[in-house]
Amino acid sequence: MKKFITPVIQDERLFFQYKNNYIKLTFPAKGEVRVRKVSTRSRARPTGEYPSWKMLRMIEWESHNELNAFVLLDANPEIKTFSEQPVEIEYCIEGVVARHYPDVLVAKNGELQFWEIKSERGANKEDVQIRTDFLERYLPNLGYSYHMVTGVKLLNKLQLLNARTILRFGRMPIDSVSREIIRIYFLTNSSICWLDEIYTNPDIDIRCVLSRLTLEGDLVFDNSMRISKDSVFRRKVSLTKEMK
Repeated sequence: MKKFITPVIQDERLFFQYKNNYIKLTFPAKGEVRVRKVSTRSRARPTGEYPSWKMLRMIEWESHNELNAFVLLDANPEIKTFSEQPVEIEYCIEGVVARHYPDVLVAKNGELQFWEIKSERGANKEDVQIRTDFLERYLPNLGYSYHMVTGVKLLNKLQLLNARTILRFGRMPIDSVSREIIRIYFLTNSSICWLDEIYTNPDIDIRCVLSRLTLEGDLVFDNSMRISKDSVFRRKVSLTKEMK
């Protein structure tokens, strides 16, 4: 397993050079969460803010593809953190210097990933492909991977619908009693359904409990089907338990 690399200290720069090529990373100034602001009213194209339960703040987006990405990242328990406009990349390819601002920094399974989110058309432009190939090859020398993520990959309507459902019901914390009832239930049961009536307290909505535990990574469900009253949730089996 890869060792998790923590982001560099704010205001610090990372630099890598190979022959006539180099990469320099500049992170947000102290007290800032992004290197440049995204959401402004003067922009011609749609921009906005997404309320992330995971990051406990508003995440700025500048395209619907980015918004879809934030929803999916927020609902995925394998994603530890994510942030928008996280770095300025100054890079030089054979003497030609340019600057690039990846859309997202994602921490997943111990790996730090820079994501650039574009339409298929935008991703296939020659200059973008040259930049993508260059950063995919050399950024790992600084402890980061680089990923071109297209809108098509983010436009799975079923997964987006399920993610929004889980986020809608699971944003609020659940109390220890609700957790304990679920724990005891799974001692004698292998699964539980979306609308099972296991709580005698009418103030406890089982959908909120199941959604929160799914967001936290304790429960899993079949994401290839739309969440409904018959959707089945199971305890997530850790790799350690599977090997025993």
